[in-house]
Amino acid sequence: MRHIRSTLALALSFGCVAFAAGEAAVDSPAFEIALAVTDRGNAIFEAWDDPTGRAFSLESIKTAKRGKFLSALVLFKGCKPDNAGNCDAEVDFTAYDPSGKVYGKMPNAELWRAKPAPSPGFTQLG
Repeated sequence: MRHIRSTLALALSFGCVAFAAGEAAVDSPAFEIALAVTDRGNAIFEAWDDPTGRAFSLESIKTAKRGKFLSALVLFKGCKPDNAGNCDAEVDFTAYDPSGKVYGKMPNAELWRAKPAPSPGFTQLG
């Protein structure tokens, strides 16, 4: 099994939400990953699951209101398939509190495991 390791750091504070995408695997230079933090998670999932053929926007929020539910969406493309045509990708999540202290970690989370690799050039919601 081939794993693509990317590290995402999600920093949450009362005034802002920031994100950073980490390194892509050396053997897959076309691999791209993006993190979007939104307060419209349900609408995005509905649009993704039931496409209408029309584009929809996915923009990260700039300010998070206390108590508002947020969704962190990981999108990727360029996952190189293995010999069976599958993509195996994991992601490590680290959340930080407003002071910069680690709030929680979720290592080795499934991004896309033992599933057909997305078609070249297509973005996939992990």
